[in-house]
Amino acid sequence: MTDIRRRTTKPAVERRREIVDAAIALFAERGYNETTVQDVAAAAGVATGSVYIHFESKDALLHAINVRFYEGLTERLSEIVDQLFVRVGEGETITHIDAVDLIIDAVADHVKENATLCIITAKYVAHSELIRAEIPFVDFVQRMAVQAAEAGIIYAPQPEMLAHLAHAAISGTMMTAIAYNRPADFEGLVRATKYIFYRTLAPEPTP
Repeated sequence: MTDIRRRTTKPAVERRREIVDAAIALFAERGYNETTVQDVAAAAGVATGSVYIHFESKDALLHAINVRFYEGLTERLSEIVDQLFVRVGEGETITHIDAVDLIIDAVADHVKENATLCIITAKYVAHSELIRAEIPFVDFVQRMAVQAAEAGIIYAPQPEMLAHLAHAAISGTMMTAIAYNRPADFEGLVRATKYIFYRTLAPEPTP
């Protein structure tokens, strides 16, 4: 009797995640230029053609890695912001310092927990691709700033500019620090970032 084995078909989201996981491991271990799509397929346990079903090129895999970082960060900050507004709605006084501490600490934790993604992004992702992945995050930060200003937690007369500056503090300083160990004192960088935003977001004194 012929033994017929059916190939397991996984949901597309799960398959994409496994392929990206394989790419992250290989890019970190071997380097982007030294890794082929065939290598990624083998590590993910799929045919090379299956990779191309989900990603049109190896560059598209890099973009997906950058997107994973920012989607994870957005989800993390969304939960914190939602909790802050719940507390404000319940009558609790939340200062700009409270908000800055919670948000910057969350960003720092996310960067450290996803150090491999930061290293791959910093070393191999082209600037144009960085921007494409970062735009949704900047838009999210802008909306967050508007809501916090309306709730009286922070002072943000130019939320769009604030969003770009906040993003620069993440990609231009924290992620770079993790990728290249410059500055080496990451915790000192976190404290300095908080200090800058304490001063920037402090509500204007009441006349």
